[in-house]
Amino acid sequence: MMWQLSSATAPGDSGQNEDWAAAGPTFAVVLDGLSSPNEDNGCHHGTKWFVAQLGGCLCSQLVNDETSLKEALRSAIDMVAQRHARTCDLTHLGTPSSTVAILRNNDHKGAWEYLLLADSVVVIDDLVAGVQAISDKSVDRVATREKADIALHQVGTPEHRESVERLIAAQRLVRNRAGGYWIASADPNAADHALTGELPTGRLRRAAVLSDGAARLVDPYKLMNWPDLLDLAAAGAARLIHRVREADQADAKGAIWARYKTSDDATVIYIGPPRVPVAVGTPRASGTAGAEGTAYDQPRRDLGGPIDSI
Repeated sequence: MMWQLSSATAPGDSGQNEDWAAAGPTFAVVLDGLSSPNEDNGCHHGTKWFVAQLGGCLCSQLVNDETSLKEALRSAIDMVAQRHARTCDLTHLGTPSSTVAILRNNDHKGAWEYLLLADSVVVIDDLVAGVQAISDKSVDRVATREKADIALHQVGTPEHRESVERLIAAQRLVRNRAGGYWIASADPNAADHALTGELPTGRLRRAAVLSDGAARLVDPYKLMNWPDLLDLAAAGAARLIHRVREADQADAKGAIWARYKTSDDATVIYIGPPRVPVAVGTPRASGTAGAEGTAYDQPRRDLGGPIDSI
């Protein structure tokens, strides 16, 4: 079957996009690099360098169908660690790290495979099971007290910034440790803790791979559901990012949706059947992709995700 891809990415408040994305004939990858305040991470290369290196190494592994997704990620993490082990402190609690989301069509197995490490998202429209969103939310179970404190303050205030710094420190203490949460960094063993799964090739109708910044319309904003999000991405990945930014700005101070900053880096790769051109003058079916006209006066939402990804 022929597939058509649509992708878009945009930086958040900082203007420095630390997301990374790539697609090949059989796979799509989205990485969401965790920023560090004042680049306090023991690495002179920085987060953007790290995610670019990790992404390139990961793609080189994914082309081999006989290499499992966990094996591909393990090898990629190890390759990048070796590239800067002599120049950087990889034992630093804030050493550069990234979430990982992969979707691959494995001809060898006759299956679509996915892998998630930390809170990026793969959304799958399965002809049998319907639309499912897969994400690793283990980070939401740690440092809950510090998260709750952030929710008490508006984005941009000194109190909010101080709360964010305390949460960063708390999350770093349990990163890539038993009882904490796992993320792609300098330890290849993190790959063993990724969520993985698959479905037969013929059952996939469409899918999307997203950083958490692009998934906000559903989680945590709840302005649409996952099928709505796929509909919107099918109409154009850039439209999805634009809709996210509209919602961000409608609650810029976090009065409704508590969060670490107004806008996060946002990236999406949509995979679906080729769109059939509509001839001029041919009526189109009417409909909506979900969030238009949605009121914003709703209860304040809890925040989630690794705080360094701000």
